[in-house]
Amino acid sequence: MAAKYFNGLACKRGHISDRYVSNDACVECVTENSVAYKIKRRESNLMNKYGMTLEEYDTMVENQGNVCLICGTDNPSGNNKHGRWPVDHCHSTGIVRGLLCHHCNCGLGHFKDDVKLMAGAINYLNNFNNKEK
Repeated sequence: MAAKYFNGLACKRGHISDRYVSNDACVECVTENSVAYKIKRRESNLMNKYGMTLEEYDTMVENQGNVCLICGTDNPSGNNKHGRWPVDHCHSTGIVRGLLCHHCNCGLGHFKDDVKLMAGAINYLNNFNNKEK
């Protein structure tokens, strides 16, 4: 944890807050800058990877009821530390198909978006399940 001190004086933005010993930076300013940077980076990634804005992404989340379009879970994460819905897209055309949970998005990726491979997996599971009964 970084060492902090309090001098009782306002920073350039008017915060009366702790300062970091290492660089005299206002803790509130550093936090605000970090949050703003993460939002800008998210906006940039969405635009560069999928050609969509953060507002379009948020609208997609709302339009699909904040659930995965495949399994219906309301938990996007899986191993996704950000807690956001992964954007599913066609790897050959780049067209965004929707938002899926981490597990369903990875599942499609592992099957290379190939319907025949997925049908083979369904048949495999059905055959196994029929033998269990």
